[in-house]
Amino acid sequence: MKLSIQSNVLRDAINKVLSVVDKKNSRPILTNCLLRSQGQKLELIATDLEVSAKIILNAKIEKEGSFCINSKNISDILRELPNEELLLN
Repeated sequence: MKLSIQSNVLRDAINKVLSVVDKKNSRPILTNCLLRSQGQKLELIATDLEVSAKIILNAKIEKEGSFCINSKNISDILRELPNEELLLN
């Protein structure tokens, strides 16, 4: 996956899906958020197996792909970044 997006846009979306992530679950995958790029869209998906959240953002996608990342960790990192274009590769 290779894409670029404004860091504040991604931060706001991560914070929205973070509300449904179970931070104390014994299943580590449920503390993660799935990022999936298709076309010129970036999807963020998270669940606690009872409630799910899916947010679709516009992004400049150079190469499609997907990965899971710990929602809390990426939220903390994005909070510290300045508001500028972010390249995920």
